[in-house]
Amino acid sequence: MKERMLKGSKKKSPIAAAVASAILPGAGQAYNREVMRAIILIILSLSLVGWGLSLQYTYLENLKRIIDLGIGKDIARLYAEAQSTSRLIPVILYVALVVFSVYDAYAFAAYIVRNIAVEVEKEEFNLPPKAERPVEGTSPASSSAGGADDTQGKTAE
Repeated sequence: MKERMLKGSKKKSPIAAAVASAILPGAGQAYNREVMRAIILIILSLSLVGWGLSLQYTYLENLKRIIDLGIGKDIARLYAEAQSTSRLIPVILYVALVVFSVYDAYAFAAYIVRNIAVEVEKEEFNLPPKAERPVEGTSPASSSAGGADDTQGKTAE
């Protein structure tokens, strides 16, 4: 799949891909033309933001109800302490998603740059594909499938 994507790819900047992913997870993947991965990461990041905001809203509403009922500041404090951990879960997951997205975008853009450089080098030197290159220390005739037998037969005649 990666080889197919490289054929029409232009040179990508790994730094630009990483910065785009740091701003919005999945944006660097979109920059690298990894559309499905970009869509998945953007949906995940928006879901985590939505989950975190809904937890925060629910927390504030419940805290307001506790204070309005006049149950006591001790219970409000206990509720706040209990909820602080659960409100951190989407934040931690979002940070992990950002780190993964930045690394993935940077690594794939670097992969594109390396492979484009190799393709350009092959074109500049007109190197044959790897399968057609002779093995070091052998002549081209002896590296072919029946080359060794043909040379022995010719010397015997």
